[in-house]
Amino acid sequence: MLSAILKENDFSSELFEEGSYGTFLRHLASKGGRSGQLEGIYQIQQYCHDRDFPKTDEGAEIEMIFRSLYNEDIIEEDAFIEWKDDVGNPTPGKMKAIIQVKLLSSSLVHHWELFQTTEWLVWLEEAEEEEDDEEDEVE
Repeated sequence: MLSAILKENDFSSELFEEGSYGTFLRHLASKGGRSGQLEGIYQIQQYCHDRDFPKTDEGAEIEMIFRSLYNEDIIEEDAFIEWKDDVGNPTPGKMKAIIQVKLLSSSLVHHWELFQTTEWLVWLEEAEEEEDDEEDEVE
């Protein structure tokens, strides 16, 4: 479903807000539970893989999509972390989704520029750990 929405619309963070597809996707994600959310993440991975992981001035499109889905409470942090740790799913492009590498060349030197979802995923895991610690203190 997510890939179909993305194929029909140019990505913008507003795409997943209330009044657009946000309410509908939130409903689907809650009905599908964790497995439905994981399926959505893999659809995004496939969508970005098919488009050779596009980048914008703001960064890697896959990270922007992930952030929007997380910020709009469509996909929960646990699903993103489970996706990151899952090595068994056959959807192509997993490694490139996590760390995107682009060869930049100049007249004298070639450098590697890393576009990463890794920093965001680390932040997400740390936020979850802090939340767990706060819950433990309340109990």
